[in-house]
Amino acid sequence: MKQCITFLSTLLLLLCLHIPGNAQQSVVTQISDPGKLYSTFNLKDYKAQLEQQFGVSKAAEMIRYGREETWPEGLNTFDKRMEDPSQEALKKYKVRTVVALNSNQIMISVNPSENSFMSSRYLLSGQTFYIVIGKEGLKNTTAPQLKEAASTESDATNRVKQLLKSK
Repeated sequence: MKQCITFLSTLLLLLCLHIPGNAQQSVVTQISDPGKLYSTFNLKDYKAQLEQQFGVSKAAEMIRYGREETWPEGLNTFDKRMEDPSQEALKKYKVRTVVALNSNQIMISVNPSENSFMSSRYLLSGQTFYIVIGKEGLKNTTAPQLKEAASTESDATNRVKQLLKSK
């Protein structure tokens, strides 16, 4: 009987750990400090987590359009981004927080339909692009947290079995 209660308690605890609570939502914000951009951040390191949270095709889009070589012509090199017009353009974007990758870095999206007032030099035609930026570089840093890679069912089952054996 004691093992059964322990098992059910453990199972309930594991289930509660997977219920999202107080999940933050994406917000529309602006870049306050373009110097905080990570132009060559390797989003491939987060591929599994991005796929789990956003789906395979959306994660692939984020990874592909999240590096400077795929950004609009006015931003796709360090030298171009350092020019005064580009610095000002970055501050004018209407961006959306996508996900907090860790405690310091947030992925944002720049959607051309939300930024139609911008010069075509700073937009991709019909394509959203993504920027990783330090939190200090945004006016509002509210963003959903990147979820940890999911455990497989057998991993969870094995943990419960190990807990039962230790009792």
